Amino acid sequence: MEHPNPKTRTQEALASLAEIQNVIDSSHFIEFPYQVLFAYGALILAMPAIELGTTYLTFGNPALIGNQWTVALRHAVVYGSIFLAVKFFVLRFTDAWKAGAAAHPLIRSAAGIQWIILVTGGVMMIVLGRAERIDLWIPILFPLTGVLFFVFGTFSKGPMKATAWFQVGLGLVYGLLLKEFSNERLWVTFFVLFGLSFLGCGAALFARRRKGGG
Repeated sequence: MEHPNPKTRTQEALASLAEIQNVIDSSHFIEFPYQVLFAYGALILAMPAIELGTTYLTFGNPALIGNQWTVALRHAVVYGSIFLAVKFFVLRFTDAWKAGAAAHPLIRSAAGIQWIILVTGGVMMIVLGRAERIDLWIPILFPLTGVLFFVFGTFSKGPMKATAWFQVGLGLVYGLLLKEFSNERLWVTFFVLFGLSFLGCGAALFARRRKGGG
């Protein structure tokens, strides 16, 4: 009677788990509800907290927090909705991203980069202590995400490199636009450019797939 090699059985088990994970990762139907729950929920909870916190740190008057709550909640709902609408639209057109870009886990999905931007931005807002100074970190984050695409893309046969410069370019253009927009328009512009950056990623990878580049 043959005794199966434990090492072989372990490898087979890991391969099966990897296959299941690939199915889950490639299924937007399964993935999107969870992203709605976490991304939208986090924005609803985090943005009021950040805005109220920066209000207190800036002015040191707890009485102002009550006045800011409705504004902060409205911002969270509006911008959270825009964020998810853009994300859903982009996911419909970026199958090639997950199918062909077996890259670093941080960039295996759009969610990775989006969370990097949201978390880093939130932390920098708290450090700056002023919600009005949010325009300082946005131009930094766009080139930063571009660098992440470029660096991690080198480990995945370069499918992200073509979009890295697109992302960096958006950061530079956005820095120039900051002088022309008020804060409300600035936020809308941020999400529009954010969405365009991922559309650019999807278009580049789709073109590579059509050419057989993988």
